[in-house]
Amino acid sequence: MCGILGAYSNNLKCIDPDFIRRLNLASQRMEYRGPDDAGEFISSNKSAALYHRRLSIIDLSPAGHQPMSAQNERYWITYNGEIYNYKEIRDELLKKGYHFQSQSDTEVILNGYIEYGVKVLDRLRGIFAFGIYDQKTHRLFVARDRIGVKPLYFSNFDNNFIFSSSLHALIKVTGTKPELDHQNVYEYLYLGMVQAPNTVFKGYYKLPPGHFISFEEGKQNPKPVQYWDVDHGSNIIIPDTEEEIIEQLDGLIVDAVKSRLVSDVPVSVFLSGGLDSGLIAAIASKNYTGRMKSFSLGFKDDAAYNELDEARETAKWLGTEHHEIMIGKEDVQNFMPKFVKYQEEPSLNPIQMMIYFLSKMVHESGTKVVLSGDGGDELFFGYNEWTRYLNFYKRYYSSYIKSPGWMRKSIYHLSKPILPIKPRYDILRRAAYNETFYHGWGAFKLNELEHILHPDFLSQVRSPYNTIHLLEKRFDELKMKNKSYSDWMRYVSLKTYLVEDYMNRVDNMAMANSVEGRVPFLDQHLVEYSFMLPEKFYLKEGHKKYLLKKVAERHIPHEMIYRKKRGFTAPITKWMDSHHKIAGNDDHLRILEDYFTSSFLKNFNSHFNYKNVNSSAFWNVISLTNWLIQLE
Repeated sequence: MCGILGAYSNNLKCIDPDFIRRLNLASQRMEYRGPDDAGEFISSNKSAALYHRRLSIIDLSPAGHQPMSAQNERYWITYNGEIYNYKEIRDELLKKGYHFQSQSDTEVILNGYIEYGVKVLDRLRGIFAFGIYDQKTHRLFVARDRIGVKPLYFSNFDNNFIFSSSLHALIKVTGTKPELDHQNVYEYLYLGMVQAPNTVFKGYYKLPPGHFISFEEGKQNPKPVQYWDVDHGSNIIIPDTEEEIIEQLDGLIVDAVKSRLVSDVPVSVFLSGGLDSGLIAAIASKNYTGRMKSFSLGFKDDAAYNELDEARETAKWLGTEHHEIMIGKEDVQNFMPKFVKYQEEPSLNPIQMMIYFLSKMVHESGTKVVLSGDGGDELFFGYNEWTRYLNFYKRYYSSYIKSPGWMRKSIYHLSKPILPIKPRYDILRRAAYNETFYHGWGAFKLNELEHILHPDFLSQVRSPYNTIHLLEKRFDELKMKNKSYSDWMRYVSLKTYLVEDYMNRVDNMAMANSVEGRVPFLDQHLVEYSFMLPEKFYLKEGHKKYLLKKVAERHIPHEMIYRKKRGFTAPITKWMDSHHKIAGNDDHLRILEDYFTSSFLKNFNSHFNYKNVNSSAFWNVISLTNWLIQLE
């Protein structure tokens, strides 16, 4: 886990010395991502530059220094992540005559690229974002892992392609105040995130998960190329019996956890009172050399949100060295100015901050690596809301959407003056415009935004739903047998908030404390297998996470598996009485005057109606406000 940065001249001209100076400054800004070492490389023709900040996890010696070179300094790499099967690939390359100067996975990626080219991506099992430069052919190759655990931002500035782990670093390189993209701000307010390849800023992008970009001499502005999606497991043969599936699934989960214990530094685990983290902790503890540390968080302001008792019970049963932290609204207020520094984009989810406090505790314990239970709900249909959405879709929406379009639009427009801004009203709107019933979590509904956004802003934007339409098209093209609507729900979640929210918090907030987060449930083999499972197995008779619970029965006690699900959420409503301190003072909210109506802002400033606005929507606005303040 590290911080990377690079630049490549699109016309192969020498990069300006002042631009190099800004690259150096941007690299220094990422010191928290890699406090153990730093390095830089400038190509012989001065048309490419690579920078690196190192957090040493594998091969702690100076031999792991980056940027790293191979073949008499022809090839150079800057890399962030971990490859869990690097030893196997290393053995393959040794048999082919390759020589290694280190024990690092970095050198394995570099030599693997030399041997296999782009196809090396098919061999890598892990989380990664990297750039490789070939001094002979003047080719730059950048890639991001399949799920998107590792971030990779890029931009084109002054005929230079620049990329980095950090959006803040890219902004520092350009030396200009970024301009908000109104369309993407609209998407953020609706979906609670901005889908790759876009960001909230014009001219700044994210490389989508499972994609690469290859620059070659004379080739201008190449497009990202997809190398993976969930249907890469389409050749998997799913057994006919439940017992055989549970056996296979158990093997995949155990293997995913064991592979993520590969490290030259101590490994720990985040532990809530839930099934997912408990299962990960149980398998990890069983296969870890020594006593594993576990970390949990509770809230001072509302005991109803705490799962500390359950986490302690699990930790005691596992025998982990357990650590806890309690936070309250004062902690949130004090941390808010730093939050934007570490958060690469606005977010609707305050849990990102909770991951910061947890990771801080991990760092202070002398541990650099932590396992997370993220992804279990998305793969195995674990959310309570999902079953309600699916039941409604099957009973009503799937039939209603087949009725004539003119009729659906007529019903919607006739009901518009009558129905208040409620979910039912939004459902009629979606059906009227052929939108899918479920498209992931969000903040505001579109009909809410129509009432609170400034008319001038609305006149500049189109439907934020286009992002979902593109995902629907890709889902339709997947090579999966008997695709169901529940498969769509899992897919859109994997491609939207799981990446843009959950993985952002695992990377950004952990890295803010120089800690590496690893996510066993998002192992590529496990993801591919889960998407080949028929709905009747992972949602048997309406029981959420049925298969995962059956696997867990092999590892942890029954009562720890079948506790009532609460989820990892924060008492935002308890913090709302201090929203001025969280968001800044009333003057700061004036920064939103170009985006929201005066009546909305007045209500927000004086007595924000918490009962009528959900906590995600509240935090959505707060997060955007703090970002705009930082840009002033």
